[in-house]
Amino acid sequence: MTGMRSSSFLSSAIERLLREPLLHFFLLGGVLFAAERFQGGDQRVIVMNPGVQSEVARRFEDQRGRPATPEELKQALAEWRTEEVLFREAIRRGLTRDDSTIRTVLADKLRGLVERQVNVPEPTPEELARYRLEHRGRYETPLRYEFQYLSFSKLEPDFEKERGRVRRALSQGVDPSKLGRPLRRANLTEDVIRDRLGEGAAQRIPRLKPGPWTAIDGEKELQLVRLQGRSGGLPGPEELGEQLKSDWTQAERKRELERLLGELVDSYRFESEP
Repeated sequence: MTGMRSSSFLSSAIERLLREPLLHFFLLGGVLFAAERFQGGDQRVIVMNPGVQSEVARRFEDQRGRPATPEELKQALAEWRTEEVLFREAIRRGLTRDDSTIRTVLADKLRGLVERQVNVPEPTPEELARYRLEHRGRYETPLRYEFQYLSFSKLEPDFEKERGRVRRALSQGVDPSKLGRPLRRANLTEDVIRDRLGEGAAQRIPRLKPGPWTAIDGEKELQLVRLQGRSGGLPGPEELGEQLKSDWTQAERKRELERLLGELVDSYRFESEP
């Protein structure tokens, strides 16, 4: 069944490709020329049936946005004859046989036709949640911790006693900026906290709850720290919103396109010359 679907799909895609204005002469001229050679007909006879005139008239209207006048149609048909002859002559002389430009244009055109046939349904919440976790590196940012802190150097006389005094005042609701010590504010990642305040602070601050002041001991300093909030990490599906849905849809379209192209490739047989 897969082979039948691929064959039908390929036939449909080629029919649509033949109707594309950009490649009309490349394909139509090539098919006619090949058919004439197979049948042993006169390669220099070009049959201008009613379909040719209709196609030229349609192309003119697509390009100009209006129907051609009789004189304009006559000129367009003359240009068609010239291009058709040049194209057939190029084929007759073998100029297109190994032309990578023509090969690439045709392949890209058919790829585009295949892509336009890709149909992706609306994602379910479960599919979006799974995609978010599988591609968390695309959305996740380092966690940052916003906090206030007061430092007490171990070189100060009675540094532990001083920290105790300040801590009692803070528990009584005293404004920390009025305690005679520099009040510092920071919004840092765990790695930067480790560099600036030491390993103890890096281990404790990410685990704090916002609000209360907490005593933290370091190698050279003691701190009183109050966590105010966190930011970063992996946003939830509701935060990502349309971005997550768009990313999922693009990924599904790419996967489906690769599947369809794979079916087309599998419908051909490749053989190596001995």
